[in-house]
Amino acid sequence: MRRNLILISVPAAIGAALALLGQGAKGGLTWAGLSAPLTAAGEGLRALSLSGAAGNLAAWAAVLLLCALPLLLFLPARKLGVPRGRGDLLLPLCSLVLLALCFFTVNPTWLGEPASAFFPVAALWAAVSVLAAWFVLTLLRGFDAAPAQALGAAIRPLLTGCAALWALGSAFGRAAEAAGRWSAVLEGNTATGGALIMGTLPDFPDFPGSLNFTLAALVILAVLELLPDLLAALTLLWGAELAGALGALTFGQAEVELCGKTAASCRRAAQAAALLSAAANLFQLCTLTALRSSYFTVILPLFPVVLSAALYLLCRCLERGKQLQDDSDSII
Repeated sequence: MRRNLILISVPAAIGAALALLGQGAKGGLTWAGLSAPLTAAGEGLRALSLSGAAGNLAAWAAVLLLCALPLLLFLPARKLGVPRGRGDLLLPLCSLVLLALCFFTVNPTWLGEPASAFFPVAALWAAVSVLAAWFVLTLLRGFDAAPAQALGAAIRPLLTGCAALWALGSAFGRAAEAAGRWSAVLEGNTATGGALIMGTLPDFPDFPGSLNFTLAALVILAVLELLPDLLAALTLLWGAELAGALGALTFGQAEVELCGKTAASCRRAAQAAALLSAAANLFQLCTLTALRSSYFTVILPLFPVVLSAALYLLCRCLERGKQLQDDSDSII
């Protein structure tokens, strides 16, 4: 359980941090804000390169090491016995994209404005998409050639990676949306916005209609909207554990107990997602007239509920199948 929480909380924290770092001075995501870490890295490499021959050599070594990372993925793929295919050409292509990212981040004037503002993020995303395409093609080739016992072991890292990406993307989206609304509220209430930034406690006599209450409501609503998405990511991790356990094509008492635990967890996750959705909608409804600014949205976490319910039913079917098998073996 602790491992699953780490696999969910760390990507979620990274996603939220990226969304907050990407906010512009007046709120809202900006290319300059999203590119800021990459721009700072490029400036550091440029300063290192201009510091002298040794610094220039170190800067080029760092760039080449980064660009060589995708090529290193050939090694585990070959070790696992995955056959070669045309999709492997995507790895050198990813290295070239990373090289372009490094070059134009170090030399942004070659692109000019406004391309230099968004090129780092665009190039990084392109590299990630190329790498993801290679991973999918390689995984599918591995499925075709792998024995039945290895399929469960192959599905587990796939579901684990999807869970981490889902947590990161969900946290990024919710945090970016909440930060944008926060900035819009402060901009529309400039008379009291400064007092809040200085850390003033809520004005309790006027608390139901105060600016602090509005901002607190935005944070609460963002958390209520994010939790079902994190439950969906957690459900994917439970599915990964179940797939890994069933990969050996055996269904003993340990697997039965795991199915029972997974089914119980999925049942609680589906219940929690539904209740959180109702709580978020009721919270918006009850505070609608007390907020300085309202953004009413209908929250229906269909994916978390359906995913949890589907895995719950799968576990129950597996348990029922085991019971029927035991009954059949006892009769024979």
